[in-house]
Amino acid sequence: MKLSRNSISKESISQFNLWLDDRPYDKFKFYFSDHDVEFQYMVDKFIAQNEDLCRIIPHNAYLVTRCVKTAAKKMGFCGHFDNYRTTILIPLMIPDTEENGDLLVWQNARPEPKNLFKHIVSKVWFQLFLAKVFFGSIRRHFERIRVDVGDALTFNGFVNMHCNMYLIGERRSLLIHFDKPFSNSKFVAMTENLSQFWARD
Repeated sequence: MKLSRNSISKESISQFNLWLDDRPYDKFKFYFSDHDVEFQYMVDKFIAQNEDLCRIIPHNAYLVTRCVKTAAKKMGFCGHFDNYRTTILIPLMIPDTEENGDLLVWQNARPEPKNLFKHIVSKVWFQLFLAKVFFGSIRRHFERIRVDVGDALTFNGFVNMHCNMYLIGERRSLLIHFDKPFSNSKFVAMTENLSQFWARD
């Protein structure tokens, strides 16, 4: 993991938040770049305002904005792996509370799957069994990662299991994913479609 403090332009964050302010929601709201042209344009503009991001983010990155409020209990402690090796987390808004929805990371929870079968089996084992049934037993493996608005956290979400804590207030984050193993897999595409369906308000 790499935490870059104060590496993101505060002006670009302010503009992004103004765009989100014009789109009110109840409990939670997600935006996905493959389904929202206006959101894609907004993120492209955001990236263009930050030179460090411009240098490393490929044109086919998978972009998500996650907006969550106190009432969205189902969004807390949902341990999972990403379908991408590189995830960049950029907080846009963080509530000034102890329960602020911080990221929890279990580093190297699984070895990198060398084939699609191992990816599927370990993903099911960890996400649908350990994380749902025995989270209390595996909680000790997770480290709380404290970030501030203006920071950027880069980590390998493909092998590091992660989730967010519950929160009191509102938290907004931009997630940038790239370097996708098994990119041609129909199963991987299906899991992304399912996660987008689950994220509907």
